[in-house]
Amino acid sequence: MSTLHSLRRLARRLGLDVSRFPGADPDFMAFRAFVSAAPDVILDVGANDGGFARKARAFGYRGDMVSFEPGGDALRRLTKAAANDARWHVEGIALGSENTQLALHIAANDGASSSFLPMMPAHSSAAPGAQYVGQETVRVRRLDQWYPQHGKHWERPALKLDTQGFERHVLGGATGIVGEIVAIQIELSLDNLYDGAWDWTEAVGWLSSRGFEMVGVTPGFSDPATGRLLQFDGVFLALG
Repeated sequence: MSTLHSLRRLARRLGLDVSRFPGADPDFMAFRAFVSAAPDVILDVGANDGGFARKARAFGYRGDMVSFEPGGDALRRLTKAAANDARWHVEGIALGSENTQLALHIAANDGASSSFLPMMPAHSSAAPGAQYVGQETVRVRRLDQWYPQHGKHWERPALKLDTQGFERHVLGGATGIVGEIVAIQIELSLDNLYDGAWDWTEAVGWLSSRGFEMVGVTPGFSDPATGRLLQFDGVFLALG
């Protein structure tokens, strides 16, 4: 949702790959903490067009990745991005607390702010270009039912969550395998951006009660009018 993210999306549309020295990237240290748990797969939930996975490769991660993205246009861009990477797999589904179908609100910013939840005024006023412009009905599955069928050769999954307020539901559908997860990177909100979303303290409490310790943060979405930080990413490692 940042200006830099928008410029990179535009560059990719023009066929350009914009990158910089990894150590200069503000996400680098958080990602280094994330992979310090030595995962053998990264489950990239809310992948959009694959930005996180591309950055993981730029930062030197060479292991397996599975990107989950249900939205039609974003899924097409994601599938194209992963086409030449044999260890980067794409699943055209969403993850949640139930196996069902839900209406996904599609955001105007290439789907980066798309969510199952209604957008709140704090979000739409800070990012008017992220307003909803349509809906798609998409398939939703529990992670703890998907993973036993597809992850039999993985032993140390790491979980990245960027689901625009739906993180509570994704983790609610992962309770059966949460003890296997070695690291979690999750988008956390300091303001009420999506109706029904977790407050960041609730998310931290849920993770802490299940044996995860926060070891890194990266600032995310800010209100350009006030400079107030609205979202940040937290990195959590499993203790023990």
